[in-house]
Amino acid sequence: MKGLWTILCFILIWCPAGAQEFKTENVILVTFDGLRWQEVFAGADKKLLRSEKYTPNPDAVKNHFWHHDPQERRKLLMPFFWSNIATQGQLLGNRKHGNKMNLATRHWISYPGYNEMLSGAPDPILKHNRKIHNPNVTVLEWVNQQPGFKGKVAVVGSWNLLPYIVNTERSGITVNAGNSLATGRNLTPEELRLNEQFTQTKPRWHSVRQDTITFQYGMAYLERERPRLLHLAFGETDEHAHEGNYGAYLESIYQSDAMIRQLWEWLQSQEQYRNKTTLIIATDHGRGYLNKLSWKKHGRFWYPGSNHVWAAILGPDTPPAGEVKLRQKNYQYQIAGTIAYFLGLPFRPHQSPDSPPMANP
Repeated sequence: MKGLWTILCFILIWCPAGAQEFKTENVILVTFDGLRWQEVFAGADKKLLRSEKYTPNPDAVKNHFWHHDPQERRKLLMPFFWSNIATQGQLLGNRKHGNKMNLATRHWISYPGYNEMLSGAPDPILKHNRKIHNPNVTVLEWVNQQPGFKGKVAVVGSWNLLPYIVNTERSGITVNAGNSLATGRNLTPEELRLNEQFTQTKPRWHSVRQDTITFQYGMAYLERERPRLLHLAFGETDEHAHEGNYGAYLESIYQSDAMIRQLWEWLQSQEQYRNKTTLIIATDHGRGYLNKLSWKKHGRFWYPGSNHVWAAILGPDTPPAGEVKLRQKNYQYQIAGTIAYFLGLPFRPHQSPDSPPMANP
């Protein structure tokens, strides 16, 4: 760990001994489900793009997302990431440069991944994607108990297991996830419209809501409740990948990048959030990489690479290092510590004395 701290101090011109006041007063965590680092840092995969099995309309998809230069290709896929975050924030996890980010949990699926990300430590007991209430206190629950944050922490997501991961029964955190409607006494006209629209539409997946609906619910909640810590969780990338539809997987990445741009521009237009908000973007797990079949799946035993993840940070206290290329290793559990760190709070996770931040100003 000492080597990691030395590298972070060098990159970000910060050391724990130095006192510093942060401008960050709010944190927005945005997550993709099962988005590989390969697409984030190199754009569309040539082999999958040319496969009619996984890309039924390859010419149309190639016209949108293909370029022979991977740096140009990633811009086509994620223009906000590579125009804004790459120039104003930081991106971690490009393994081609030896900049690694891994899961510490031995179970490379969503529930264990989200638990590690949010609770600040892996838990060997959590092995499956099942509707069990998380025994661990997440950073969301802990922050909600701190002065000035009570009732100002929320989750809006596409996957129906998110209420169990943040343990709404114990934490009391507001969660709108899966095929649920917005609830509350002061719903806005937009939320009422979304509720009506959603009840009249047959869900595409039984456990995952479409990300565009999740995003609209999330933006409506932001405007109504003005939370200081919000987890906005997208889920479509994993669904499209499991279905083997690489074209839809790419389109979902592109669409989510556009929604994140809209979110950031809205935050910068609001007095409460402008230049006072740190945006952290991450994924719960990676995917297999051995062949054209393994990208569809993830898991420890048969799909190596599923533990390879990434993260991006944008905000007033994050120096614009862009794509971090130094050889180093970060872990998923550090995201919890990073959230608390930017809020100036000393979070201590279960089963671990500390959850050091990934990147420090």
